[in-house]
Amino acid sequence: MQDKEPRGIIPLESLSVRECAEEQSRAHCFELFGLHTDCIKACKTDKKSGKVMEGRHNVYKMSAASAAEMEDWIKCIK
Repeated sequence: MQDKEPRGIIPLESLSVRECAEEQSRAHCFELFGLHTDCIKACKTDKKSGKVMEGRHNVYKMSAASAAEMEDWIKCIK
């Protein structure tokens, strides 16, 4: 799915990226995780109100359309 507008912002400082374990994920899944903290600094826009809300996650999981695209994302984030 291609979003027309960004859904949120995740600053990449102090984060790392890894491929998700196959047995617990969708195909071509990768995740962002904090190196020195349990909570990742992020924000998103609430669909109903339009207000910016703070994210409260310790991992963000994403899926790419293909294995090659997943590898590109991982390389770029690193």
